[in-house]
Amino acid sequence: LQPAALGQASAVIANTPLSCREYRAHFVRRRAQLAESSSAQPSAAAVPWTFSLGRAAPLAPGPSPTTYGPDALAAAARQVADRRPDLLALKAGYAAQDARLRQAILTRFPLLNLSANHAGDNTGILSNGVAGTFALPICNGNRGQVAIEKATREQLHDEYQARLDQAEAEVAAARAELVSDRQALGELEASVPRLEAIARQASAAYARGEIDGATYLTLVQNALARRADLEDKRLAALQAEASLEQALFLPPAELGAS
Repeated sequence: LQPAALGQASAVIANTPLSCREYRAHFVRRRAQLAESSSAQPSAAAVPWTFSLGRAAPLAPGPSPTTYGPDALAAAARQVADRRPDLLALKAGYAAQDARLRQAILTRFPLLNLSANHAGDNTGILSNGVAGTFALPICNGNRGQVAIEKATREQLHDEYQARLDQAEAEVAAARAELVSDRQALGELEASVPRLEAIARQASAAYARGEIDGATYLTLVQNALARRADLEDKRLAALQAEASLEQALFLPPAELGAS
């Protein structure tokens, strides 16, 4: 065998459960099949490459990216602040801090407390009393505490806004990535079957001596490379889909998935 064919044969044995003896038997059968289909005896170098193409072509198509309803997707993007746990937690923290600020502001105003007491014993003696307190903030009016609570509230607001902007950016990026990956995946799904059909035809042409080994090798390698690109792009589209669902914090069913 030629060095390239030997290398391909070694790769087939290394990546399949075939032993050397089983590979040789498979080689003989495959060479006979090629000879029958092409009415010519194929060279020993042509046979190993057909194994790789044959292993790639029967691959079952992987799961396709989900198609989301555009209206449901747009609505989910608008409501992301009311659904993501991180944004809800920051919003609750801001509301609690706002309540503390209001409480601190109330202490700057005069405070009047009035109370009435009534008591009696078993001798029939009764006592009544009235008590009152009046707090007048004439020194600092609790301005320091108010300033602290106000600064804390502003910090929480800034953190919430920054996280909201980040969430919206994540949603937009995931949507754009998914659209791009779907487009590229569609192009590959259309081109890969044609390339694989050409490579299978090249196998018979090479066996008949109509094309040289370099041309045949180029056609087969191109088909295998595009098949690998197809599976890589399918995986990338599924990852973009998962990123979008995570950014929106919604399962596919609520996004109108189909």
